Amino acid sequence: MNNGQGFSVASLILGILGCVGVFLSYTPLCIVFLVLSIVGLVLAVKGRKMSVAVDGKASGLATAGLVLSIIGIVFAGIGVICYVACYIAVADAANDLEDALEGLGGLY
Repeated sequence: MNNGQGFSVASLILGILGCVGVFLSYTPLCIVFLVLSIVGLVLAVKGRKMSVAVDGKASGLATAGLVLSIIGIVFAGIGVICYVACYIAVADAANDLEDALEGLGGLY
């Protein structure tokens, strides 16, 4: 009978990728790491349920994958919010610069 070991290992790997990837990338790739962490969370929950059903207790790998996936979701969510805020700020600054240059007349 399957005790969810595969789901647990996959969730651990995706949780590690989600946590580490967010710190290595401050680009739109944060969205990719957010998705990886969410998939890791789903696999961890499924692995824990299967482990409890077979062994009567949760697998340590599934618990580690669950924790790392939650941490990855939090950090990736913060990264996405920061990226969007920076994008909006740069776009607003560009519009302000364009308005200021138009106010100068034909000097530019």
